[in-house]
Amino acid sequence: MKRCLPLFVFAFLFFPPYTAVSQMPDWKFFKDREGNKYYYDRAFKIRVTDTSEKDYTPVTSTGIDFFLHKGIELINEKKYPEGLFYLKSIRALKSENSRVRKARVDAAKWIDFLYKKHGTRYELYDKESSVIIKYENDIYHLINSKLFYRVPLLHRPFLLKKEWKYYDKGYGLKFGVKVERDGDYEGFDYITGIESRIFPGTAPSPDEALKGWMLELGIDNLERKEIFRGPDRVIYEIRYPGDAPFSGLEGVFVSENRSHLARVFYHNSVSGRVSERAKLMLQNLVLVR
Repeated sequence: MKRCLPLFVFAFLFFPPYTAVSQMPDWKFFKDREGNKYYYDRAFKIRVTDTSEKDYTPVTSTGIDFFLHKGIELINEKKYPEGLFYLKSIRALKSENSRVRKARVDAAKWIDFLYKKHGTRYELYDKESSVIIKYENDIYHLINSKLFYRVPLLHRPFLLKKEWKYYDKGYGLKFGVKVERDGDYEGFDYITGIESRIFPGTAPSPDEALKGWMLELGIDNLERKEIFRGPDRVIYEIRYPGDAPFSGLEGVFVSENRSHLARVFYHNSVSGRVSERAKLMLQNLVLVR
């Protein structure tokens, strides 16, 4: 792997947090080694102030008419990746409700229309809408349709950053989650990043993949404790040195020719109600193929 620090590693190798003058009173400021800026408030909710991502709403069966027409409207406005987010999310719904079945058919027709109209440019729009989100059977499913993984969540994920890199051989995703009232308060209880790499051949084992990630990310002084192991993954609890008030989880996943590094971080004061949810998220992450 190339020795360079991905932009995705947003707060896992950060310098010790420090107090600074900020835009809001009682906010504490910290910055990671990539220069990403974060705040946490009195309630220890993590705030991200420099994101430009859209507020993509998870698609549901109950709101199927709204989501279909929203996708079509965005397509008509030439916002093709945004429109495809909704059309592809509709296609991912499993419900056999007649309205949902019809919406899936209509969404497929619009996707086919875009493909025929834009040709090779459609591939770019399709790649830019790699991540889709649906809410079904009381579970949120964040799906990467190009990297072939699905993340199940009990609470809504909010997309913060997503990008292709390394000439389409790498992909970085960052999202925040709120666990108390399902999103009706400011800030996030935990933030997750998933970095992916595509290999020319078969992916290594999880342990070999971790060594590769450490070569790419550089030496760190995180304390790791293994808490789960499977044939395609290994998950650790991670702690930061010194008095840094954050801890988290790290998971390494492999499938076919792909390796994924997932890291979660949260303030220590909320770890009791956050860590178990985050562990389940990583343990149940589905590698589609």
